[in-house]
Amino acid sequence: MKTTIINEQNAHQRVDKFVRKWLKDAPLSFLYKLFRKKDVKVNGKRVPIDYILKTGDTVTAYVNDQQFADFSVNRVYQKREMSYPIVYEDAHCIIVHKPKGLLVQGEDGERTMTLTYKVIEHLYAKGAYDPAQPGFIPAPAHRLDRNTSGLVIYGKTIEGLQALQQLFKDKEDLTKDYVALVVGEVKKDGEVNLPLYKDSERKMVFVASKNEPGKQALTRYHVQAVYPGFTLLKVTIVTGRTHQIRVHMKAIGHPIVGDRKYGDFKVNETCEKNYGYQHQFLQASSLEFAELTGTLSGLSRRKFTIKLDANEEQLLVKLRR
Repeated sequence: MKTTIINEQNAHQRVDKFVRKWLKDAPLSFLYKLFRKKDVKVNGKRVPIDYILKTGDTVTAYVNDQQFADFSVNRVYQKREMSYPIVYEDAHCIIVHKPKGLLVQGEDGERTMTLTYKVIEHLYAKGAYDPAQPGFIPAPAHRLDRNTSGLVIYGKTIEGLQALQQLFKDKEDLTKDYVALVVGEVKKDGEVNLPLYKDSERKMVFVASKNEPGKQALTRYHVQAVYPGFTLLKVTIVTGRTHQIRVHMKAIGHPIVGDRKYGDFKVNETCEKNYGYQHQFLQASSLEFAELTGTLSGLSRRKFTIKLDANEEQLLVKLRR
């Protein structure tokens, strides 16, 4: 029998979801059996599987020592200050400027080399998160590609993360803008409304055809500056699909400069040779929130914007010349 007390960090979630995180490596069949046999109790009483935990609740799981050792996860974090710019932080969320080349989240082999790991270490250092407490782990409400820099927002509490996830799902009270340099001279503002499908085996995304199931994807772009052979765009994604901007820009004949998967490889080589630029020119430059209440009230009617990274700004200076 194992017992844990719910603190504010782990409250406000269903008991079954908490137990799945507490016994993270347990097979789902084992967890379902625990609940079916009433071997999970809260405050010594049987509760429905969708019971919402409260601060101070005592959760008991009837598992033996060996099962607990096999199924629980020993997370090892160091207390370290954040090494990347923090744009905003309150009790429930934190916005960080992710650099290029860094994963937001990764597999087990890359877990310590991710932005998420750095955020957790930062929260641990300031006492906002305790990895010894099972159940909730601070997590991003959205992701950026490894080679896309920019703003990523995290939920620091279960309430904060749930509210952010709903915000990103609804899309009505949130605007996400990017800055992109594309190949070719774009004459006017426009939008791309093409469904996308993901090929998991090839790890690529394509515009869907009649024979392929796809998800709706809408991208709007606004011309900011035109250079010989290039255009700087402000891009707004309405739907937020994987690789959406990169695939949509390629689809209209204006791929992202430096994109090594969907880009124009000859242009990429030219940029590297003539300008010393070896990156992907795509940055999540701003997050703007409508009027919000409750957990996310600190974000209400606020817009967070970052400047272009140094390498991208230097490339634009060279193009202006």
